Amino acid sequence: MRDALAANFAEFYLRLGRAGGGQERRDATLDWTIGGSPIAFQNAVIPRGSITDADIAEASSLFESHKVTGTWHVAGDDALCARLLSRGLTEVPSIEGMAVEIANLRPATCDAEIMEIRAAAELHTFTSLIEGFGLSSKEADWFGVMFEKLGYGPGQSWRHYVARLNGIPVATTTSLMTGDVCGIYFVFTALLARGQGIGGAMTRHALTDSGCRIGILGASSMGVPVYRRLGFETVFTSRVLQSMPYPA
Repeated sequence: MRDALAANFAEFYLRLGRAGGGQERRDATLDWTIGGSPIAFQNAVIPRGSITDADIAEASSLFESHKVTGTWHVAGDDALCARLLSRGLTEVPSIEGMAVEIANLRPATCDAEIMEIRAAAELHTFTSLIEGFGLSSKEADWFGVMFEKLGYGPGQSWRHYVARLNGIPVATTTSLMTGDVCGIYFVFTALLARGQGIGGAMTRHALTDSGCRIGILGASSMGVPVYRRLGFETVFTSRVLQSMPYPA
């Protein structure tokens, strides 16, 4: 599952970066998309092989020339992390790469109504909510524009969901299908609705709705217990190293 998880992660970053006009590189050594987004974690470098000093210098030069903050997402290579830290990058919270066989998902229910986004007006509700994911309104709006470019809905590889509690939008999730893998992103629940199982129920709903065999996601330390209860297991830990910040 490790390769399937890593490939879906890479597609998430690369497809959004491509839609935003970012500079892209894909080869046996690494994947990156730089310059297409105002958001640090979307200007992403994902190592896949032996990284040279020239690779690091080229990525740093692109971050600087595009005047963006960028991130390296490094799994299982502490030596590379040490090299990046020595060049002035700083470490931010890591991500747990988790996976599950969708047929083996455990039950998860909530009182909220979960609906798939199918129109631009509904997508605006989604992007308004994901500001709670730590994004500015400008950054959340960027995702809305990119999702419109990429397309979404039944039969598409991208799908977005909003949960409503007593008619009020309170939670989101996004799925990206690559082959028989469904990646889950933007699982967010508003503060007023937390502790009611909505995030877990939305994750399960999006996975079972996908028709895929494997579910994957990247979890924060806060989210890991939620996903373990659904049956997810950690496949790898991705350390995240951030370049010099640029003003938004």
